[in-house]
Amino acid sequence: ERLSATHTDSELLVQKLYGLYREQELWERAAHAGERLLKFTEAGEQQLLWHLELGELYRRHLKDLSRARFHFERVLEVLPEDSRALVGLAETFLERNEPTRAVNLYVKLLAQAEQTGDTERLLDLHLRLATLWQQQLKDPGSAVEYYSPNYPPLPTSVSSGGWFIIRRSE
Repeated sequence: ERLSATHTDSELLVQKLYGLYREQELWERAAHAGERLLKFTEAGEQQLLWHLELGELYRRHLKDLSRARFHFERVLEVLPEDSRALVGLAETFLERNEPTRAVNLYVKLLAQAEQTGDTERLLDLHLRLATLWQQQLKDPGSAVEYYSPNYPPLPTSVSSGGWFIIRRSE
């Protein structure tokens, strides 16, 4: 740390510190190092990856939901359809007790999955939305619509009852 204080322009040193702090679960120090790394990184894909990483770190480990939101929104300013940032922001809204905003983001993710035809993702999102409508928004009528969508069919290798039991217990 003393070395990084005197060598403030060493990106490699800050990267090493970031990895060390994460490994030791020193989340505040990791966040500080990550923020410093953002300053070294030019706008582009790597910077977006750092924003995603920091958003998750702030949300999961530091419970700093405003910083998490800030980082996820930076990604979405450049890539409005980025599913990782949409999920991160949706989960941030849930932790902020804003389920309606989270549902809106999950609906956007559902539309993406419908466009790509990703059956497994569609099932996951239908269940996530049904759970949110049922438990967070207390609207079982809307939940039923997502629990029993007309599509996609369940995978043939897993029975529908077992699949729902497994998914509900998560």
